[in-house]
Amino acid sequence: MLQQLEDIDGIVCATPIFYDDISGQLKTFLERFLFPKESWQKGVSTGFDHHIFSAMLYTMNNSEERAAEKNYPVHFGKMERYFQRLFQETPDRVCAYNTYGLNDYSRYKADHWDASEKYRRHTEVFPADLEKAKQLGSAMVRKIKDYQTKQ
Repeated sequence: MLQQLEDIDGIVCATPIFYDDISGQLKTFLERFLFPKESWQKGVSTGFDHHIFSAMLYTMNNSEERAAEKNYPVHFGKMERYFQRLFQETPDRVCAYNTYGLNDYSRYKADHWDASEKYRRHTEVFPADLEKAKQLGSAMVRKIKDYQTKQ
């Protein structure tokens, strides 16, 4: 599979945030995909021979305020800087905050969250987050087509 990724023009990675980090599966994939493309030569930042447009989509139980307190934007920026250096393009980012993580909050000792507020956000805000992700994907396709036209 990694060989097939050599010629991609774009990649979108989506992950839930658990324990303040991207999923282990995504991290493992990215390490296997990106590490061989690291350049160890001065003045050469990537083993890819073309721009790769990218986006990161994050879903999390935390509110936007709590994510800021936990320094998520800085934390997410670490992996995104590798994308920028290796793909020669800064990734776009969409964050879905305060997501509905349990199907039935009453079945758990989970009074840390307001289940009715979670449900409200799931029905009223999450669809807008999905629309942002869809628009991001459409914009990426346009950028790829523009880039290919100029080549």
